[in-house]
Formats: sequence, C-alpha cells, structure tokens
Amino acid sequence: MHVAETEYELDEFDRLAETFPAGAHRRPVKRWRKILPFVLVIVIAPLLGWGAFIGFKNSGNALPDIPKKTEKPQVTQEQPSTPTPSETQPSEQPTEPDRSIAVTVLNGSNINGAAGRAAQTLINNGYVNVQTGDTSVYGLSESSIYYSDESYRVTAENIAKFLGINVVMVRTDDIDSPDGIAVFLLGEAQTDVEQQ
Repeated sequence: MHVAETEYELDEFDRLAETFPAGAHRRPVKRWRKILPFVLVIVIAPLLGWGAFIGFKNSGNALPDIPKKTEKPQVTQEQPSTPTPSETQPSEQPTEPDRSIAVTVLNGSNINGAAGRAAQTLINNGYVNVQTGDTSVYGLSESSIYYSDESYRVTAENIAKFLGINVVMVRTDDIDSPDGIAVFLLGEAQTDVEQQ
C-alpha cells in the first residue's frame, strides 16, 4: 500500500514488499489446471454411471432380452379325450411336477418386484431352483411360460396354475430363453396366489 492510499507512512516492510513480486511464495496456476477437475467430472462421471448401469443390468444374469419372434404365441392347451384301451399304454411323460427343475422368472413389466413375488410364490409351493431377473420382452402380449424340453410340460403347467398364466409353450428355436423353464411376466400374472 502506498501513502496516498492510506493515512500511514511507508515503513521498512512496505519498502521491502515493493522490491519483490507479489505472492512470491506461490507459482501462478495455469489455466488448464484450474479447468481440469471440472472437465474430468463432466467426462468421467457420466461414463462411470453408464458403466455401472450396464454392469448392474447384466449382473450375473445371462438371460435373454427378447424373444426373436414377433408373432403372438398361441395357447397350446389340448382338450382331454377319453383314451381307448389301445391308447392306455404307459406314458414317458411325468404326471407329477418336478420341483427341482431350474425355473427362471423374468420381469418384463414395469412393476418393481413382480419377479421376486412370483419366485417366492413358487418357493412357497416347493420349487427349490428358482432364479429371478429383469428382461425387455418384445413380441409377447401377455405373460408366458416357455419350457426347453417336453418332459418339463407338467411342471410348466403347474407353475402356470400357481401364477395365473394362460400361455404355456415349448421353447422353439426362435425363442431365446434359458434352459429349464422360463417365466416371462408382463404385469397381469397373479403373484399372490395362496399355497396349494
């Protein structure tokens, strides 16, 4: 400060300050170093968020996103017929559901926790190998159950009874679903059916 700016006279400290540059103990900060933290936050934070979203979306589930076929699946329920004596041969199809078959319940609805509630319904009814996941379902107009082998039909129909699902079909090559039984929930399935 100068005498003209203040009412005090210059002393030895004021004279010493005039001989050295102001702020000699600090180097001037370059402009790019001031901007760098903001640029890093603007660039890296969205990338980390996107990576976390993709990681959580696919965490541990190698499950399908969509069935490949866009046509509406047809209900394959056969009318029971009275067998003739020649038709009463022992069948290779099981008559009781196998509750140890891998069942994957996929939530394709906008209802949070629908797959978890459906899976709990199955667990409460004796199913021991039930997994859940989320999926984007295209080409299905209602909740459906697909099974990968004809020997799973009885079990798939039993699951459909517990969950109130009408469409039960064997998986074809144009449907991408996990092995075992896949339950695609689209929101209208009954997930609070009492134990039977």
